[in-house]
Amino acid sequence: VGPIYRGGDKNEAEMLAGAYQESLKLVSEKGLTSVAFPSLSTGAYGYPIKEAARIALKTVIDYATDSPSIKLIRFNLFGLKDYGIYEETFEELEKS
Repeated sequence: VGPIYRGGDKNEAEMLAGAYQESLKLVSEKGLTSVAFPSLSTGAYGYPIKEAARIALKTVIDYATDSPSIKLIRFNLFGLKDYGIYEETFEELEKS
């Protein structure tokens, strides 16, 4: 479960990253090689998707770099708009 967004100054970014990290740790501990995520907290919890995408992708990339046992990480997104935001964010992270 991701955090409810309350303006961004109440450790929401750290909590969102932690939700992904803890999920990825469970995947590794269970010996699984793939996982799918929704865009945590961006629906009813109101997290701005651009910020959430950056946190989600950076967290997942960092974890996967250090834990190569996970071979496939997928994001199941609501629609093409969300997909475009994730795609753009991924490309930005790839460049940096």
